[in-house]
Amino acid sequence: MLYFKKGETFATGAMQYKYEPVTPNGTDFRVHLRVEVDEIPTPAFVDTGGMYLLCPPGLARQLDLNPEDGWQVEHAILFRGSRLQGTGHRVSLTLIADEGEDVKVEVTAFVPDTSPEQEWESEFPCILGLYLCLDLLRFAIDPAAEKFYFGFLA
Repeated sequence: MLYFKKGETFATGAMQYKYEPVTPNGTDFRVHLRVEVDEIPTPAFVDTGGMYLLCPPGLARQLDLNPEDGWQVEHAILFRGSRLQGTGHRVSLTLIADEGEDVKVEVTAFVPDTSPEQEWESEFPCILGLYLCLDLLRFAIDPAAEKFYFGFLA
């Protein structure tokens, strides 16, 4: 695990990550993590420039996240060149530790408004944005060991 100079814990858990394309045939590489959203295992990748946990429509259906149960997010999210409107929902995000302890936090999930005719790549994973998601945790990446360290902010 990781510690501060005075011995205080920085991270309580660590997992191996994969640095791979976002989608099987894609060319955009990201740090992929194993997570659970409301106890449903799902792939996710890190986007430190993003907001919220962006929840794909298929996972939102599994989680029964209905627009009428959330709140309308006031601003659009820029996603792959398109501006998406959507609803916010509180969900639990669990980072699965290979070493140490799992960490579970309540985060804001953004569920894009989609209609049946809108196309959404079915294999596109969750996106763990910094604002109102990963900023609730302490985290560090060790590229040499391909390890993602995480813990509570204290």
